[in-house]
Amino acid sequence: MRLFSRRNTFVVVALMAMIMVYWAIYYLTPSQVDDLLFVNNYKSLNSGSADFSFSSFAKYFMFMREDENGRLPNVICPFWVLYLPRITGTLLLSVLTVLMVYFMAVASHGVNLKFIPTPLRLITTWLAIIVFLPWRGGMFITDLMLNYIPVVLFNTLFYMLFLRKQSDRKTWDLIAVSLFSLFCGWQHEGMAVLMCGALGIYILIHKFRLSLTQWFMFGAYVLGCIMVVSAPGILTRLTASDAIAGVEITGFTVLKTIPVTILLFGASGLLLLSRFSHRFIKVACKPDFYIPAVIAVGGCLLCARTSFRFGRSAWFGEVFAIIAFINLLGIFFQSDFKRIVRKSLYVIFALILLFFMGVIYWQGHYYKEHRRISALLDESESGTVYYDLSVSAPLYTLKYPVDNTWINPVQLVILNIIYPGRTIAIVPECLENIEKDKRNLWFGRYVKI
Repeated sequence: MRLFSRRNTFVVVALMAMIMVYWAIYYLTPSQVDDLLFVNNYKSLNSGSADFSFSSFAKYFMFMREDENGRLPNVICPFWVLYLPRITGTLLLSVLTVLMVYFMAVASHGVNLKFIPTPLRLITTWLAIIVFLPWRGGMFITDLMLNYIPVVLFNTLFYMLFLRKQSDRKTWDLIAVSLFSLFCGWQHEGMAVLMCGALGIYILIHKFRLSLTQWFMFGAYVLGCIMVVSAPGILTRLTASDAIAGVEITGFTVLKTIPVTILLFGASGLLLLSRFSHRFIKVACKPDFYIPAVIAVGGCLLCARTSFRFGRSAWFGEVFAIIAFINLLGIFFQSDFKRIVRKSLYVIFALILLFFMGVIYWQGHYYKEHRRISALLDESESGTVYYDLSVSAPLYTLKYPVDNTWINPVQLVILNIIYPGRTIAIVPECLENIEKDKRNLWFGRYVKI
């Protein structure tokens, strides 16, 4: 099927629209928090210079393993921020996000990489990603984005390639897929552990009968997983997560954190009790369903470790729950219902774009505010800026805009680390008038004396 056939015009238009809206949001989200910290860490190891040096890169790489974690995205982040022009870097982030959406839609149908999703499948996947994934909490900040979006994209591709590679024995192909697998496993410990667990179940079901290529891919992926999990900095993060483990878990918190996983297993239970049970069991026994489902279960366990209080821990499990759930929808939804939704696609697409217009408007507002505050900081000798911050983004934006830059204590701590000569603080404008009144009062007393 040709991508630019008449049938796929809507798909092409939708993908272009996705690139534009995500590009706008990424561009309007200033570098902050870890972006600034990691750039400062690299400069500190490079004698204060932003120039690239292999020796300083090696020092930075080892520092990140010891102090932070072994994730490749955190190693890449400072160089992405320093050396890519903002317009180019944010465009690449947008393209990676759209590719993630696209290949999630492809994976929800099967493992054929040449499959072009229908408009209905693509928009359904995008809508689920928009509504259910935890974008709140600053996911459009460069470092956070690099830690999740490319990880999902490349691990989805890895999972699809793993199930397709049955008998490829060409040396260069084995080297290429092994390097790709190593890269995928080295990206994020949360995703790597979940994928290793799911593939371990696949290997057991197949009684260790894998093709040579699959063994190479699995071995390289496990090696990448070991590289990231063995980083000493990971232990510090695990200790930090223990601080919120054991907090009371409520039904609302669980529903808010893993809604798609709940939908997936709720739908699976209903199908088992229905007249479609035999057909569902056949679907559930296929690896392109049970591998995402196992990853979703593993994601629940990761969330439970932090009492479902750390939203980003749900990313990987929810992504694969979306893939499995849309797989079920495509198989079991009645054709009449699909026809109704298909006729409403243009309306749904327009509503999604309207939603993003609201997000872009508010993110643009915070971007302008950020630039004004940054200009005032440059002029302030003490580091104190008197400024009335804007209100939080409204609920209809689903908390997509990063609206807490200047009230985020982590951001202020990092800025004070980077600029140690001043105490950077953003305080309400009314306090400036109080300070002026105090100065006038003391000046008046001095004149009287």
